[in-house]
Amino acid sequence: MSHIITPGTQSFAKLRINNYFYIDKTKFIKYCWHDGIDVTLITRLRCFGKTLILDTVKTFFLPEFSERDDIFAELDIWKDNEIRRFQCRIPVVFVSFAKINNTCEGVVSIIKASLANIYNEFFKFIDLNIISQT
Repeated sequence: MSHIITPGTQSFAKLRINNYFYIDKTKFIKYCWHDGIDVTLITRLRCFGKTLILDTVKTFFLPEFSERDDIFAELDIWKDNEIRRFQCRIPVVFVSFAKINNTCEGVVSIIKASLANIYNEFFKFIDLNIISQT
């Protein structure tokens, strides 16, 4: 079965669940994990997959995907048992600036909405005692 190419799709889960064309970039997770990277700067041209690679990291660690092992099966990350122990167990703060326009108001609006979404997303983890309030 051939894979459909969907340019501009920034959702790792959508690509994998729908069996769309995906080039495995999960080695990035292994690289950061094993090398103890605290901070990394990803510089690529516009539309070269920065948001998708970070969405892949988020999808791997978020508890919401604990029942979806199939989306990582057959990918490079699945071969690393050490990292797989942490799959779906680490809350990830993910802020994308992909949709920011060039106006100051647009930037402020997106940042405010992103912070509100992060708060709402992590508040449910605190309620479920998945992460500590301290």
